[in-house]
Amino acid sequence: MVVLPAGSSSIGVVEELAGVRIEVGGLPPFKVTLNYRLALSKTELTMSEYALCEREGHCPRVRTKYTGRYVILELTGQYPVIASWNDAQKYAEWLSRKTGRHYRLPSEVEWEYAARGGTKSAFWYSNEYDASKANSRDSMSINPFNAHTENKPIQVGQYPPNPFGLYDMYGNLAEWVQDCFNIFWSPEDLRAGEDDAVVVDGDVSSITEHPTNGSAYDNSEQCKKWGGTTWGGKKFAYRVYRGGSFEQGSDDFPNSYSRGCLTPSSQEEGIRLAVSLSD
Repeated sequence: MVVLPAGSSSIGVVEELAGVRIEVGGLPPFKVTLNYRLALSKTELTMSEYALCEREGHCPRVRTKYTGRYVILELTGQYPVIASWNDAQKYAEWLSRKTGRHYRLPSEVEWEYAARGGTKSAFWYSNEYDASKANSRDSMSINPFNAHTENKPIQVGQYPPNPFGLYDMYGNLAEWVQDCFNIFWSPEDLRAGEDDAVVVDGDVSSITEHPTNGSAYDNSEQCKKWGGTTWGGKKFAYRVYRGGSFEQGSDDFPNSYSRGCLTPSSQEEGIRLAVSLSD
């Protein structure tokens, strides 16, 4: 675990990035203050770590192979676990019981605060995407860890850490956060047909202010307005992931403020845990 420095940071599309088109559902700019001691996993959760929980019967099984176009990769040891949001909750419960500390997924704001590493640029190293800084679709031609075959997950910690000492905050696997998905832009910002505007579909009456104290947005009824419906007609909330993956490249590689969402049962993303040291 890496202890993050307490402080304040700009979150979302900050002023320095004015003119950058914002992804649908991106967070509006605001300042967040973390006035508590927080630690995040130095790397994404590995297969070896997750296997301990799985062997005790508390965590569901996850995939042990990655099948790409040209390769079949055995996911063991220091490879990151590819899991669902629900799997992450189970692992956090298990680890909390084992250690007596309250482990959890980071909130979306905590994740972005950590990913920025005290910087204000789109990526912690600059405003421009650099394939040498993260495992991405473009990395296989320039990095020996990902050469010869195709883009694929690699063992954690192979690329440079950010200024806070965290590895793979961009690339390798996108990472689940605690928050459910919602749209936070004001109705005035939702102007279709303008290059500098966010265009979304949905009921803008559900737009609410995002917490600025580092906590997760987890209002289940509010989030269900932007969620889906099961075959049985039951509403659910999509869960947010951050950070991008090995499957993305220069034309679509997420940065510090980009966000996406999936159903909580989708075994598609990575896990990075948080713990409040005052807990």
